[in-house]
Amino acid sequence: MFTSTSTSTSTSTSASHRRLKLLAVNIFNGGIDDHTTPETAYSSKRVDVLTGWLRAQDADIVCLSELNGWTDDSLRARAKDWNHEYCVMMTETNREFRLGIAAKHPILRTEKIAEGLWHGMLVASIDVSGCGIPDLESLNVIVTHLNPMSASARTAEAELIGQYIRAPRVETDEQSNWMVVGDLNSLSSADRFFYDSAGVASTFRKDLKLTSKFLKQSGEIDYGTMAAFERVGLVDLSCNKGVDQGLDYSVPTDLAVDDMHAVRMRLDYALGNSSVAHKVKSAHVVRTAETARLSDHYPLEVALGD
Repeated sequence: MFTSTSTSTSTSTSASHRRLKLLAVNIFNGGIDDHTTPETAYSSKRVDVLTGWLRAQDADIVCLSELNGWTDDSLRARAKDWNHEYCVMMTETNREFRLGIAAKHPILRTEKIAEGLWHGMLVASIDVSGCGIPDLESLNVIVTHLNPMSASARTAEAELIGQYIRAPRVETDEQSNWMVVGDLNSLSSADRFFYDSAGVASTFRKDLKLTSKFLKQSGEIDYGTMAAFERVGLVDLSCNKGVDQGLDYSVPTDLAVDDMHAVRMRLDYALGNSSVAHKVKSAHVVRTAETARLSDHYPLEVALGD
């Protein structure tokens, strides 16, 4: 069940705004650096830089994963620094990798689900009427971080999330716009051309962990997780629009700390149901010299409009 979330003030935005910008960021291990511990990572210099970058991006919604060591208070303080008054955090994940959502706009209801998921999923219904986009009064956002070890386990998670979205609800209007965002640790058949061209499956077969994470028993890439999301009506909003544009990879970055990021891959996604997909103006991974040092994943940006 959604939990109602009280808000102190309402954010008003001119109807001429007519856009909504969402960012998804895996911050890597709470933002830890050489001068902080897991308990103090939220105060690191890297998080300072990330905070400045988020302030400059002026997004309406920011979805965060790997908030290790963060608390409700630390997320609230940081979110204020990038001008977000509203936020919710999931500290009750199955592992230390916590989830959070921050927004300019009031968060109406939230739900936190850990059962059946490797980390968990954080759900927030956000009042985005101030963005002025027709037929987008509220947006239901799920941020999650799927199993890092097994494609079959991730597919089971995708099916669970799909069942949650498709469950009947009383508030039908408010439940009509859905997005699922985060580090899904999965490969998409939309990128098959790039992975085949680069011989990625062959590279994975040389490593037991990469084999377990990304391949079927046959030794081919397992695209089942993203297919499971597609079966419940979720559209990959940031998929490549053409071979000539190249792979819109989200790993690796210059912060090369994960052996599982052995090749260029798109692991971070924004998915939406049809009502959201029709409003997408742009969706892409943000790869710049600055974002290459923010984390071991590049941020993902989605813009909605009329």
